[in-house]
Amino acid sequence: MKFICVIALSDGTVPYVDETGRAHHGRAMGRAASGQPEAERVADTTYVRRAIGRRELAEVPSPDASEAATSLVDPAPEPEAPQASQASRVVTTDEPLVIQRGVAADPLVNRTERDQ
Repeated sequence: MKFICVIALSDGTVPYVDETGRAHHGRAMGRAASGQPEAERVADTTYVRRAIGRRELAEVPSPDASEAATSLVDPAPEPEAPQASQASRVVTTDEPLVIQRGVAADPLVNRTERDQ
């Protein structure tokens, strides 16, 4: 997850929501306990980006360079999804699909010599 530093602008207060999406009532983003604006590291979410767009928060450079470096590290690439097997592929034909008891529904699987 990427993190950014924000600070509160004007008198607006944006309720603090942590990286798991849980709201912390009575706490505002970009403000100290005294209520004065103070830079704070928060998760970069759409909630925070919308508050920046409404000019309730402003993005500021990270005060600690090591924090900024760790937040910009790319996560490990996700492993590729396994390819679908031959039996689970989608077949588009103009023929109506007829399901019979004990017979596979795929018309390509149940072909007989007369169909070929």
